Amino acid sequence: MVAHWFAFSLAAFATGTKDSRRERALHSLTGIAGVMFVGLLVTGTCLFVPPEIETLAVIIVLVIYTLIAAFVTARNREAGLLSTLLIVVVVLALALGIILLKNFLG
Repeated sequence: MVAHWFAFSLAAFATGTKDSRRERALHSLTGIAGVMFVGLLVTGTCLFVPPEIETLAVIIVLVIYTLIAAFVTARNREAGLLSTLLIVVVVLALALGIILLKNFLG
C-alpha cells in the first residue's frame, strides 16, 4: 500500500499540481483500491497460467497495469503528451526494477 501511495504522490509531484487535503485523501483511497486490484490481478494470473510461466506472466501483467496506471494518472493531472510519455517511461523503469528485485529476493 505504501508503494501505491508513493506512486500517486510521485505522479502528483511530477505533474506539478498542488493537492488539497481532499485530493490527498482521495490519493490514499486510490492507493488502497490499487493494492486490492493488483492482488486480485496477480492472483487471477496465477490461477490461469501454467506454473512454468507464472513468474513471467505476473511480470507482464504488472508491467501492463503499471503502464496503464501511469498514463491515466498523468493524463488526469492534465500533463502534456511529452510529460506523460516521460512520466510513463520513468515509472515503468522504476516499476521494472522493483518487480525484478522482488522476484530475485523471493
